[in-house]
Amino acid sequence: MSLMGPSLGGDPWTTYNVYLGDVAPLQMFYSATLGYEPIPEIEFGITGSATNNISGPVTGITGNIYTPNFVFFDPGIYLKFPKLIQIPGWYVTTTVSFLFPLTDASQEIGRVLSFTFNQNWGIDLNPSNWTFGCTLFLNPQFYAGELPAGFGYRQTFVGALGPYLGYRLSDYVTVQASTVFDFDHRSPDQPGWLELGPNLDDRARLSVSVTPNVYPYYMAIGGYFQMLLDDPSWDTSIVGADFTIGF
Repeated sequence: MSLMGPSLGGDPWTTYNVYLGDVAPLQMFYSATLGYEPIPEIEFGITGSATNNISGPVTGITGNIYTPNFVFFDPGIYLKFPKLIQIPGWYVTTTVSFLFPLTDASQEIGRVLSFTFNQNWGIDLNPSNWTFGCTLFLNPQFYAGELPAGFGYRQTFVGALGPYLGYRLSDYVTVQASTVFDFDHRSPDQPGWLELGPNLDDRARLSVSVTPNVYPYYMAIGGYFQMLLDDPSWDTSIVGADFTIGF
């Protein structure tokens, strides 16, 4: 679970939502995964996620009115390969997910298939307490039929790239600084498959994570501060929290 918490300027019951590019209600994000690892080289399973606005209604700077709601995202299956790429001095984790267009939002725009490609490239710095690496996210999307009336475009490709730097303060506490740079392709707005433009706001995040020893479970509790890179201000800088549990 993750809380997109209040911005440091303005109403404490509002946040700056980078996915909307607007001032919006405080928002919770939920995700769940059930996987199985038959051998150390592969893991597969199912995944699902949702969001809900926990405050509101809020009138954004764009004039849109956002109310409390609960929205499901397309469910999917995933394959995870911890050792697909082996390079001395690096650890690389690759995950491929196939998302099924079962939600109303996907069916409204004629989405028939969406898959994601995630990689985490980290430098092996053992026995140092420092961690350094980069995450890569790619999301091709495929559609059937003409663009529905009322929609200006459909995203056919979304990507994100972000380096990170972390330091382990103790066996249970880690501090990390990270950035995310987003890009996308939209049809029919941008001609040509390789014509990529900016997508979400580029942003930086400073986070603290606590991982208490609750064997046989894994647990992480954290908080973060996030700001925009292109146009930082108190109104668009937010704080939030994360909670993860697994077994």
